[in-house]
Amino acid sequence: MGQVFAKMGNNKSAGGSWIKAELLKGYSHSGMLQTITRLFNFFRVKGLPKDWNELLLVSVHKNGSADNPNNFRGILLMPVLSNAFSQLILKRMEGMVDQ
Repeated sequence: MGQVFAKMGNNKSAGGSWIKAELLKGYSHSGMLQTITRLFNFFRVKGLPKDWNELLLVSVHKNGSADNPNNFRGILLMPVLSNAFSQLILKRMEGMVDQ
């Protein structure tokens, strides 16, 4: 879990959830474990939050003329907890595939 949180960038958008990666990084190991356990238990009962299915695509100007659409790139913003949860599941699946 700590590896997932450590990989998350600082000073990034919270993605609409208002929970920033820095908050999760500040947890102790036992705090992370409690949070993740509570999230998994909540998801078993209630399912994933609906706003986790809503991603925000933002166009960011790279360089050159702002009139040219090719001078923009898309950035996809997703809630930080959704991203962390996805990364945890991916890590677990990678461990199962490697075995």
